[in-house]
Amino acid sequence: MRAIFAFFFLLLSVVSGFSEESKADYIKRVREHVDAVRYDRIVVQAAARPSSDPKIATVTFRINSDGSITNVKVVKGNVSVELGRFISQAFANLPRVKNVPKSIGASQFQVQLAIGV
Repeated sequence: MRAIFAFFFLLLSVVSGFSEESKADYIKRVREHVDAVRYDRIVVQAAARPSSDPKIATVTFRINSDGSITNVKVVKGNVSVELGRFISQAFANLPRVKNVPKSIGASQFQVQLAIGV
């Protein structure tokens, strides 16, 4: 009987460990995921072309419930059209976001990226 109780307690503690992350933790994880765009080789090279000034881009995008990133748009910033295209391509090359919380599902995000800093 004690073995069954211990097994049930262990199972319950393991299941509670898989609880869904908070929205704040998910947003932080997404931010870290897309921050890789700042270091994309082509993006860095394109940012350095006209001048060596740091470039700031505000980017909106959607993360679908399967983790894919779509609808990437550079909505403002001191970036050229060419750099904006390279930023969008770098977002398209990112791997899917893993473990999108079901309670959040597909969501629209906006981030500000400092490139060349």
